[in-house]
Amino acid sequence: MAFSLKSVNEVKLKVYITVFNRFLTTNIIQLVQFFIIAKYFSIVDNGKISILLTSSFLISQILLFGIPSSIVYFGSKNNILSVMKIVFKHISLLLLLLFTSLTVIIPTLDDNYYYSSIAILSFTNVLYFISQSFFQMKENFRIQNIIMILQTLSTFFAVSLYVIVDFKTDYILFIVIFNIIASIFSMYLVLKDVLNIHEDNLVNCERVSFYKYSFGIYLNSLLSVINGRLDVLIIGAILGNYFAGLYSFIVQISERMAIFSQVITTVLFPKFSKENNINKVLSSSIKSLIFTFCITFIAYFIFLYLIPYLNDVLFSSKYNPAIPYVKYGLLAVLFNSTARVIYMTFSSLGLIKLNFKIGVLISLITLLLFPFFCYTYGLSGAVISLMLTSVISLSISFFILIKCKKNNSYEK
Repeated sequence: MAFSLKSVNEVKLKVYITVFNRFLTTNIIQLVQFFIIAKYFSIVDNGKISILLTSSFLISQILLFGIPSSIVYFGSKNNILSVMKIVFKHISLLLLLLFTSLTVIIPTLDDNYYYSSIAILSFTNVLYFISQSFFQMKENFRIQNIIMILQTLSTFFAVSLYVIVDFKTDYILFIVIFNIIASIFSMYLVLKDVLNIHEDNLVNCERVSFYKYSFGIYLNSLLSVINGRLDVLIIGAILGNYFAGLYSFIVQISERMAIFSQVITTVLFPKFSKENNINKVLSSSIKSLIFTFCITFIAYFIFLYLIPYLNDVLFSSKYNPAIPYVKYGLLAVLFNSTARVIYMTFSSLGLIKLNFKIGVLISLITLLLFPFFCYTYGLSGAVISLMLTSVISLSISFFILIKCKKNNSYEK
């Protein structure tokens, strides 16, 4: 028994190490990409790139309809082939929508090249997220690592090549081309795996149940975008691309600290989804969020110490106006990282409505606080609002989790 328990723990450790290596590699690539953009692009161009990527991410979340989480949730409990048939039909509809947009709708707009780029990047994001969720569902974290790294490398190579070649070419074109290639290869990996799957004795996934679950995730995803991504668009609209660039610097360098919560939630979500013992899931969730908070708290002080030196050495003090507010961005990541574990737990238990209710409340707070603080206090108000929202989000979700644990029950 001791040997068996030791073997199980070794397997769990290897899984965490595999996922951590993926996120570490991805974060290093993103960090280098961030350094390239911050150093060789102007603050205004930095803001434009952030707005471009944020817009495509927002649209991709709308198009996905919460399907990635449904793949993990239903693929862990039902016949995988029946799940993927639903997914492939959805992708076909989105491909038809993309073709219609590029040939009929977008050409009528003034800046059709810009909107075409957003449309294509949105579709590539859809392919990325579906591919990653498929291999997460199968707990094949090695392939999931490859796809996530490919997604990161596509934009990284695009901005790197733009800098190496010359500054007269269009960096948006580079980003679009590299993402098209990487996303198609990601779907190829999925198709290759699906063709090798044999029918099993599990129950076929019903389309109605699949989309009912995904609709709840869909609403939560939109709320997450409002809470975590819309801020860049708001600050760009109110303060302009320059301050959007400064704000993007704060957020992007702070988000590198989220690697620990990303690893933990990625590994635990499929495991929690398979577990039928509610009390065990809730207990494991509390332990996981405490561990997440502690390790991220340590990282907070390391980042707080290093970032000013990085600004001086790598960026020639270009981002000096943003440095005083980095501490608020780091605190926001600390609280959001801890809350991410709780939201993952609720999703694994099928508590989509609960996540939605919390998301609605946080979204309303974000839409009220952020524009007001941004318009009144500028960049400082935007970052402080970001931190306050994260504190409120963690407080509400943690209170509900403790209540569920105390009562050893929950309501869907």
